[in-house]
Amino acid sequence: MQKGFEPGSAFYIARAAEMEAIDYEEVTADGRVSFFRLEEEKYVEISSSVAFPPLTAEMATKFVEDRKRLDNIVFDRLVRDWAHRQ
Repeated sequence: MQKGFEPGSAFYIARAAEMEAIDYEEVTADGRVSFFRLEEEKYVEISSSVAFPPLTAEMATKFVEDRKRLDNIVFDRLVRDWAHRQ
């Protein structure tokens, strides 16, 4: 059984009552991650996560790529180590 990596999901669940489409992330068909924020009733692309600002779209894309090639334990350690350095 494999588990996916959804960096924003815990934030959304923990703050569900406060989250009314404030921001979201998207993984495109080519694997590129993009972050968006709602501004004046329109989503605009932003460079990093609102929930965790050190996480840039570039780094999130790297994590998606790493997740495809690494096993669960190695990948989890990689992400945790990166997060602790932030």
